[in-house]
Amino acid sequence: MAFGNKFFAFDKPVRWFKAVGHSPSNTYIGSSRAIDTVHQQSLVNPGDVIHDLSGALWLVRKDGSVETGKLKLPKHLLEKTYGIPETPSDIMGRMAKAGYCREIPQPAGKVDYNGARKAVDAAPRYPECTGQVLPGGVESPLMRVLREAAVAAGLPEAAQAAGGKVHMVDVGMAGEPHTTACMVSVRIPGSAYLDVSATPERDGIQVGESRDGGFVAALRDEDPEASGVTGTFRSERYADIAMDQVEPLMLALASWVEHGRFAEPSSPAP
Repeated sequence: MAFGNKFFAFDKPVRWFKAVGHSPSNTYIGSSRAIDTVHQQSLVNPGDVIHDLSGALWLVRKDGSVETGKLKLPKHLLEKTYGIPETPSDIMGRMAKAGYCREIPQPAGKVDYNGARKAVDAAPRYPECTGQVLPGGVESPLMRVLREAAVAAGLPEAAQAAGGKVHMVDVGMAGEPHTTACMVSVRIPGSAYLDVSATPERDGIQVGESRDGGFVAALRDEDPEASGVTGTFRSERYADIAMDQVEPLMLALASWVEHGRFAEPSSPAP
C-alpha cells in the first residue's frame, strides 16, 4: 500500500453516499460536458471499515462486499474552495475523536477494489442532470434523533402557529449538500431564523441564530431551571449543547417560538 493510506473501523452508524453510476450534468467546460457521479444514500454500519486510499474511499462491509463512495458530497465543479483542501482522513479523524470510528492497521486479506469501481462504471447511465444523489434512502441516525425530539416537543406545530415552518434537513439534502451535518431549521418570517444541527464530526448539538431572536441569549442568561438546558455559549447567537439534552432543548425551543419565553417548569407530583 502507498504511504498515507488509512483504515477506519466504525462503531456507530454515519451517512454514506454509495456511488452507483453516472449522469451527464448541465455543466460544460468549453465544449466538454461534465459527468456527475450519482450516489445512493445509505449508512456505514458498526463493524464496517472504510479504506482511505489514494484517490478514493472504499467501504468494506462486514460481509466482505466492497463499495466506493463518499462521506460527504463534493462542491460543484465550478464552485471555489477556500483554504487548505480537506481530506477524508481529516473528516474521519474528527469522527474518531467524537467516538464514531477508530483508526486501525491495514486489514489482512485481498480486497476487490477494482471490481467495485468496474460495477459503477458498468452501471446503466442515469438520465441527464440526475444530480449527485438519488432521491430517497435511509434517514441518517443524528437526523432521526433531532427529528424525533422536535416532533415530540411540538416544535413544528409551534412554528406553524407563529406563521413559520420547521425544515428537517438531512445530510446531503438540498440546502446543505456538502456537509456531514443534519439540522432542524426554524424559520419564522420577521423573527426567528434558527438552526439546531448535529454532525458526527463533533460531540453534541450546535444551536445558531442568523438574526437576534433572543433564544440563545435566553438559554445563557436565564436560570437553567427555566429551560432545563445548559451549554457552552460562544456568543449571544451560538451555543453548544450536550446530546443528552436534545429533548429539553427542543421543548425549550418550542416554548420560545410559541410564547417568547420558556414554559413554567412542571410542579412535582404531590
